[in-house]
Amino acid sequence: MLVGDRSVAGTSRNISQGGMFIEMSESIPMDAVVRVRFSLPGLTDGSLETEARVRWVEREGQGRGVGVQFAALRPIEVWAINQLFRKVRG
Repeated sequence: MLVGDRSVAGTSRNISQGGMFIEMSESIPMDAVVRVRFSLPGLTDGSLETEARVRWVEREGQGRGVGVQFAALRPIEVWAINQLFRKVRG
C-alpha cells in the first residue's frame, strides 16, 4: 500500500468488490487516500493497483489494520474478484 510517498506492507484478511481489510502494524488515519496493490488470479499481469480510502481502523488485538473502500475497479478486476469467490466456494 502506498500512503503518500511511503510504502506500507500488510496482509489482506478479506476482500469484496467494494474493498478489503488489510492487517498491518502501522497506523493509517481514517479517510486517508491510499493506493493498494495486490495479486488476483485471472488477471493478465496478476496484479491490481487502485486508489482506496480508509473507512475504518482497528488498533487493538490481533486484527490491527485498516478497512479500505476501493475508489473504482475496472470490469476485468471485478471479474477477477468474482472468479476468486467462485474458486473459494468451489
